[in-house]
Amino acid sequence: MMRQELEKLLTEKEDLTKYRIFVWGTGNTTALYQEGFRRLEEEGFCICGYVDSKATEGSHAFGLRVFSPEELKNEEGVLVLISTPQPKYIMQISSKLDEMGVKWRHVESYILKGHREEVLKVYDMLEDEKSKEIYAELLHCRIEGRYPDEKYMDEGQYFSFRDFVTAETHDVVVDCGAYVGDSFEQYLWKTDGQIEKYIAFEPDPGNAQAMEYRVERLKKEWNLGDNKVALRVCAVGEKSKKSYIERYGANNGLSSKVLDVVDEKEGNDLIDCISVDDYFTERFDFLKADIESYEYQMLLGAKNSIRKWRPKLAICIYHNSVDFYQIPLLIKEICSDYRIAVRHYSQRLSETVLYAYIE
Repeated sequence: MMRQELEKLLTEKEDLTKYRIFVWGTGNTTALYQEGFRRLEEEGFCICGYVDSKATEGSHAFGLRVFSPEELKNEEGVLVLISTPQPKYIMQISSKLDEMGVKWRHVESYILKGHREEVLKVYDMLEDEKSKEIYAELLHCRIEGRYPDEKYMDEGQYFSFRDFVTAETHDVVVDCGAYVGDSFEQYLWKTDGQIEKYIAFEPDPGNAQAMEYRVERLKKEWNLGDNKVALRVCAVGEKSKKSYIERYGANNGLSSKVLDVVDEKEGNDLIDCISVDDYFTERFDFLKADIESYEYQMLLGAKNSIRKWRPKLAICIYHNSVDFYQIPLLIKEICSDYRIAVRHYSQRLSETVLYAYIE
């Protein structure tokens, strides 16, 4: 029954390929979508511009012109994709577009319905019924523009599934997107401090400095040797190169992200970006990634290591709806032996984690 409901939910009643696409929104949500949009371009997806009610003459975002809503009012063949996860703003923007006679879809609905077969394939491959229920609920929420019921929430993000983390694991852990060391501290409590090594990557220098303070405290509190923890101030992606980091100062660096293309005058820092395959020559047992839409790129750069060592994976898939189906499919492509599960950790659409493991 649940799958039949999803089939119905994912059916688009109109051919939308004939329209010129504009995306409403130039903020953080749309920035997180850039990696996904780039992959969709390979399928022929093309954005003609962005829309913002505060647009000024000659303004640009993500390399394209920003239009005011009024400029699209009399344009033929226009489809506006609303890029925000917040229901109240979806309602406000859609009402405005309806008044103007401009066709619209929520960006999540457009993408997920446009990739119906891939989404259903992911649903079918999920290992347990709880994963299927959570994935189905989140699909409904993303397409319908609402938040999930709290009954689908778990606690203990990254470490809550099965026996991924116990006091007996003694894992070598790779943490991509270590932020200020909060995940590291959680890991110590889950394992009673019994770790082989914790290797953390954090691209934001401010976050990395905060983590250094925390690590020094935790080493004393848990009697850890210096060789137990390593912190690299860099990003993790498909290839080892230079990249830009955009610090999201509105929330103390919590959403700092890697940008492949950026206007240098915006003041974003140039940083090192490494690939997992280039960096690691010895085994690791657990790979966690929460890196603001760069998870797919990281996995591409970790293919050989994953195939060789087959670590447990805890990968965020919530930053854009392209990741919601492409990341599970990529992991199964890298190693078909992986079993896939999903858990969710927020009252909103953020903090959805895909777990992959081999029994």
